[in-house]
Amino acid sequence: MDELRNGVVGPVHGPVVQAGAIHGGVHVHPAPPAPINQLPPAVPHFVGRADALDFLSAQVDRQSTLLITSIGGTAGIGKTTLAVHWAHRERARFPDGQLYVDLRGFDARGPIDPATAVRGFLDAFQVPKERIPVDLAAQVALYRSHVEGRRMLILLDNARDPDQVRPLLPGSATCVVLVTSRATTEPHLGVGELVTELAELSTGDGLDIRAVFDWSYRTLSDDAARLFRLLGLHPGADVGVPAAASLVGLPTPRTRRLLGELTGAALLEVRSPGRYRHHDLLREYAAERAAEEETTEGTHAAVARMLDCYLHTSFAGERRLYPYRDPIPLEPAGPGVVLPEVPDLGSAWDWFTAEHGNLLAAVDLAVREGFTGHTWRLPWALSSYFGRSGRWRDWEATQLDALAAARALGDRGIEALTLCVLGRVYTLSGRYQDAVEVLDRALAIPAGDTRRAHAHEAISLAHERCGAIADAHAHGLLAVAIADATGHRSRRVNARIQLGRALVGVGDLDGARDRFHQVIDMMAGSGDRISYSDATEGLGRVHHRVGDFEGAVARFEEAIECHRDFGDRWSRAYTLCRLGDSLAALGRHDDARRAWFESWELFTRIGHPEAGSVRGRW
Repeated sequence: MDELRNGVVGPVHGPVVQAGAIHGGVHVHPAPPAPINQLPPAVPHFVGRADALDFLSAQVDRQSTLLITSIGGTAGIGKTTLAVHWAHRERARFPDGQLYVDLRGFDARGPIDPATAVRGFLDAFQVPKERIPVDLAAQVALYRSHVEGRRMLILLDNARDPDQVRPLLPGSATCVVLVTSRATTEPHLGVGELVTELAELSTGDGLDIRAVFDWSYRTLSDDAARLFRLLGLHPGADVGVPAAASLVGLPTPRTRRLLGELTGAALLEVRSPGRYRHHDLLREYAAERAAEEETTEGTHAAVARMLDCYLHTSFAGERRLYPYRDPIPLEPAGPGVVLPEVPDLGSAWDWFTAEHGNLLAAVDLAVREGFTGHTWRLPWALSSYFGRSGRWRDWEATQLDALAAARALGDRGIEALTLCVLGRVYTLSGRYQDAVEVLDRALAIPAGDTRRAHAHEAISLAHERCGAIADAHAHGLLAVAIADATGHRSRRVNARIQLGRALVGVGDLDGARDRFHQVIDMMAGSGDRISYSDATEGLGRVHHRVGDFEGAVARFEEAIECHRDFGDRWSRAYTLCRLGDSLAALGRHDDARRAWFESWELFTRIGHPEAGSVRGRW
């Protein structure tokens, strides 16, 4: 007991060890039907040693990296009994199972060979014998891949020395290793050496990581090997089947079979149905294989197909989110590009949500690899999604990339378009002065009357939001005049909506009502619910200003339903705030507080500065 208190139980918090993580992508085998439990039975009447038990539990409570803890002492003091009792007591902490091996470090029969112990662990994971490599290093890699990401306890009992323990250590920060041994007059030293040496496994200790990967790679068919190395060019955390098929330039059914071959070879894992991922080091290995085995032209073509997949699918999704937005010119997707169907608004939201991280990574890749056309078109196609969901930072970052691409192309029209979109980013995120600045730059570019009408409409909105109503009115008038001269339908509609808002601000309620009704008449039979809801929201403002609060409530509620259908958090938050004002004017204070709260909640969720002013209403 004194020995336990004096440090014979000792924790060593190593770095997040890369050995197991190196092989994290190797794991593809399904989990056993029940959590593994190899623990020997606990002593039924264990008493005492509460301090030692609590000490062990406290180390797990503080765990943020791979935790290796040792229990040392002379023979017969109860090291194994303590360790097994604690392991049973804390089984709930390790829902993925408990591995146990008696290493017989000081047994008369001789110590257990680490290879035997590793194979025992692989048997526990029900790895088929034909899938177990002959080489010990590869077996260790396979074992570590199975514990990667799992919350497990590995109890290594009666260890002789670090050499015996080293191959049995996982590399996952989710695991806890408990070692018992008679050799620890200096308990921290032995385990500390293990941690230090484990951190060097990728470059030393006889473990050749590439050799382990090569072992699996060489078993692949030619097409699967090509898909594997081309996946090393993919910039995201996971990949869907269409993007993978586009990379390799093969039809979807064939690609699915190849993906199955890669998962079967432990070079890829299924993240969710239809989505795959591999560990960072496996991705690096795949990229190395691509650099060595693919031509420059081949890798360029593969990346182009992948970017086309993301661009054209984003464009299709954007048309579902905002079907009446002026489209940009888009060349057909190249040969071999596989495009998923985006048949409706819901599927568009699902696709953008699933691919969000990959789309950002695709823009970065387009910038790095010089795909200038994709660099400005892809951010345009992402604008409705980013704007509706309030992803201001992503929206701004991608639009700045698009702006740089437009300038690299020397196309002033694209530059003006991108500045108008960037101005909307700043307006909707509450950065009104930044919006006015970039929109003034857009107005200074001679890019045609349609683009000028767009810029005047956008700057009118920015001025209206920051309270510069006279400027909002002046730019709104210019937007309508220029748009009418062009005859461009959507520009005429949007300009009238914005002018109507400005007219409400200056107190010309009859003029505002006329503009909003003009919009409704212009849209008759078009199916443009977005413009209709904007005009309806504007009429709600007019009703409120003339004291018709019942009419205002009806108009605001109608607009909110459309905002909800299209996932427009920003518009819904603003309209809910105005709905709350009208409800309060009717004396319906509970309903008003609910509307204001929902508005505040939405503004907070999208990180908008208006959240504070809405909160002050109740």
